[in-house]
Order: sequence, then structure tokens, then C-alpha cells
Amino acid sequence: MASQNTTLFSASSKPKLQNSRKLLYERTHVIQPKGEHRATIVWLHGRGDVGASWAEEFQEFPSQNIKWIVPTAPMQAITALGGYQCNAWFDGRPAWEGPDDLEGLDASAAHVVELLSKESPNIKLGVGGFSQGAATSLYITACSMIGSYSDGTIFPCKLHITAVLSGWFPCAKNIETRFLENLEAGEQAKGYSIFLAHGTDDQVVPLNLGEKATFALQFLGFDSITFQTYNG
Repeated sequence: MASQNTTLFSASSKPKLQNSRKLLYERTHVIQPKGEHRATIVWLHGRGDVGASWAEEFQEFPSQNIKWIVPTAPMQAITALGGYQCNAWFDGRPAWEGPDDLEGLDASAAHVVELLSKESPNIKLGVGGFSQGAATSLYITACSMIGSYSDGTIFPCKLHITAVLSGWFPCAKNIETRFLENLEAGEQAKGYSIFLAHGTDDQVVPLNLGEKATFALQFLGFDSITFQTYNG
């Protein structure tokens, strides 16, 4: 795992895509803090959304010390929607043991790493998101602890915090296997802060998926987790 935030990000450190698959990430918005810059968080929107909608919220209520980077997911076909194309971080749906698009998740994780690689070494780095963006953020968090993407390519970024809303834990079985194969990952997870919040009446990502994600993360060794519910 990289010891600095400024690890050189090059094509060789990116996981490979199939030759026929092209993912073009769209506009990225940056919201600067009002005061001293101490942390940078990449925030990922939900499936079918764009970064601009969340960027407007962060611009209206800027943080004192956090810089927000809000990218936009690429357009891609979604199997669960019959091949319909929309902005999405990976080809997947809210499910505990459904088919998972590891390639798409790795590609989005690499995009987030590229955005964070430009930050100074003294800045704390984090990820977060809503719905599918939350799921992607949890996957990225796991890769950071393991130190690699699913294909074994080195994950060159050390994260410090994760905050997600109404998400689930994609590729949970795959992540569990990778943690068992790399005992250092469990040690890295100790003390790492994760905040999860979930709506009690969420009709898109059921509450039980958020609860299962919390239990799965605890099983992996994450011992600094806050899980909260909210109405809606």
C-alpha cells in the first residue's frame, strides 16, 4: 500500500478493461473549503444521476475544511435495466449475492484514485457516495485496505475515512476471500472510520442491505463503524 498520497498514477497502475469495453468518465466538479484545507473527499452520485446535482448541494453548504471532488460516472449499459444506458459506476443493482461487475468497479476505483493522486501528502483522503455511489465507495475502501484491485494491480492510495448514504456492499464474497488471503488487510481496517446512514423506508436499496454491509465490514475487521438510520 502506498505510504503517500502523491504516488505516481500511471497507466501501468490501472486495472485492465476488456478490449471491447470503453468507459468515458464525464465532468468533475470541485468545491473548495471555506477555511484551511485539511481533507479531500471524492463523492460519488447514484446510478442515473450526474455529479452536478450533488455539486450544487456542496456549493450551497461548503465545508470549513473539506474539499469535495464530485465526478460523473460514465454512460454504460445496465443489465438489470435490459441494457438501458445511463450514468453508472458499474453494471450492477442493489443485491447481496447478485452478479457483480468487478471490472467496472475496478475502473471506477482507479478513476477515484487518479482524482486523489493530485492531493498533497498532508491532506487526509476519503471517499463517499449515495446509493450505487455508496456501494462503489465501500468497494474502494476495501481495495485500499487490501492494497490492490481485484486483478492484483496495486491500489496506490491510502484512504482515511469513508461516508456513505443508502448503499450496499458489492462483491462481498470476493472481498472476504481477498481479506482472508491478505491478513494485513484486516490490520489496516482496524481504526479506519466508516459512517453509514440508511433510510428506513428506502424502496431502491432496502434497509437490510445497509445492515448487512455493516455486519460484513465488521467481520472483515473494521471496528470504527457508525451506522445510523433516518426517516425516508
